[in-house]
Amino acid sequence: MDSRERHREESRERVKAAEDRLRRLRDVIEQRARLGFDTSEGWRLFRLTTASLANMRQTESLLESLYAAGEGRGRTNAAGPVPMTGAERVTFAPGATLRRDAPAPPDCYLIDSGIVSLCFGGPTGVEVGMVGAGGIVGLSGLLTGELMPVTAVAVTRCRAIPIPLGELADRIAADAKGLNFLHATVARQWAETMVLARCNAEHSVRERVSRWILTGAHHLHDSIGPISHDRVASLLGVRRASITVALHEIESDGGIHSRRNLIEVRDGAALERLSCGCHRHLLIPSAELAPATTPQAISSMH
Repeated sequence: MDSRERHREESRERVKAAEDRLRRLRDVIEQRARLGFDTSEGWRLFRLTTASLANMRQTESLLESLYAAGEGRGRTNAAGPVPMTGAERVTFAPGATLRRDAPAPPDCYLIDSGIVSLCFGGPTGVEVGMVGAGGIVGLSGLLTGELMPVTAVAVTRCRAIPIPLGELADRIAADAKGLNFLHATVARQWAETMVLARCNAEHSVRERVSRWILTGAHHLHDSIGPISHDRVASLLGVRRASITVALHEIESDGGIHSRRNLIEVRDGAALERLSCGCHRHLLIPSAELAPATTPQAISSMH
């Protein structure tokens, strides 16, 4: 099996796992309803999981279009297959900027794993958005000729698929699903920027750190790291000492376990109580972090 087919298979497996989880969750909700229990939180998680699954399917559809385009060019080129740049993964270390060296044309990046911060003004700027697996960095290049003053920086080790801007534009223009994907992605990133602007202006450092951890852990489904207190401080636009104090407070309340360059969520419900609540507007299903939503816990609810 070549690398492309392997990645296709991995994508299909992720979608199938999400579909299976959604079916199990619906069964649990319906059984709890029959027993007279409150199911409002379960249905909220169900809606968020459905939205996440839809995004995964849109991403898979876009990738398949890109693969097909590359294979089509390969069949018609007499000199041999034309390499499909959008199908090859590249890796970025934590702190690295997602961009190609000039004078190569600008690329968009489809994030395959890890998380990327969109930083205003440069690599050390304040975070105005976060992109996880299935998200795309660089779509603003399709909408305006002027580069936005936002830099995409890898928060953790990231794997991404570079897609030439012109190629992505061609695929989106040729497919109504691709156009819907573009509109949904741009709208989501725009909404997140507005939420973060308000959050940074109104809420305490501890609330913002809790919100940031909830967001990052949701995208990674794992611990966040390696990342320093200095880096988190830069992303949130506060002093390093304020981050250290906030992390100690959150850990004392049982929300996380923090050790050198690593943040692990211990109690998603406790972390949500300490957060300002802005993660809800960022469409983050924080309940996924709670033990009650693991496959084993779902089974035990029957």
